[in-house]
Amino acid sequence: MLARVEKTLSEVVAAHREMMRRGQFRPVQSGVKFDANKDSGTALPPLKLATPHGAELSLRIAREALERLPRGGGLVLYTATAIVDGEDLLLRALLPHLRGARFDYRELDPDVFGEELDRSAYRNVERIAVVALDAIKE
Repeated sequence: MLARVEKTLSEVVAAHREMMRRGQFRPVQSGVKFDANKDSGTALPPLKLATPHGAELSLRIAREALERLPRGGGLVLYTATAIVDGEDLLLRALLPHLRGARFDYRELDPDVFGEELDRSAYRNVERIAVVALDAIKE
């Protein structure tokens, strides 16, 4: 399973590098002036930090990127999320911040870090999934 996650991540990173090589976007940084339709960001927070107590990092990255991006700018976020009672907690938290954006949100791997589920912090978590968000600010 980890090999599949690593393969997907390497594909995301390779695509990101190719887009940068072509000049299609540059990384988002604080204080950078953006050119509409050219600025995008890719975020790959540590997957274990992105689950349940660490989901705030992924949410913060997405929220701040979407605030800073110009119209037409994009964000790709690759992270993990806790699934509780069949609900993706990260997606629920992201939805209010995705108003005004076209986005695709996908579950890439439905069950990673199964060993974490034995820890008390995860007692209500059914599973941990790897997800990707691709958002374009409108």
